[in-house]
Amino acid sequence: MEVLLMLDAAQVQGRSLTPVQLREQVKIGYDELGLVLDKLAQHGYVQKGQRDGWVLMRKLASVHLSDLFQLFVYRADLANDDDVGQGIEALLGSVTERLQTVTLEDFARRLGRK
Repeated sequence: MEVLLMLDAAQVQGRSLTPVQLREQVKIGYDELGLVLDKLAQHGYVQKGQRDGWVLMRKLASVHLSDLFQLFVYRADLANDDDVGQGIEALLGSVTERLQTVTLEDFARRLGRK
């Protein structure tokens, strides 16, 4: 989420951010950051531009926390899950339902970042 919030702030200023700039605030390794950016790009959230700069491709109001939760934390696949997977989904169901009602813009406002 932090990466998306940083890219949103940069977009307001008409800038892109490089992995070096992102790492100044996001304390993960370059490889891990690359994996996050690649996954976000595959799903249309960000795009790599010139000089290794990254830009946000979607408004924060269109990104629900449940989307990011499923992308990076837990993706339910009830059709192929066994009883353990179904049990986890039963536990997380209320969490994912709640996350569907909150956008990243809402969350940024709660943090005072928007």
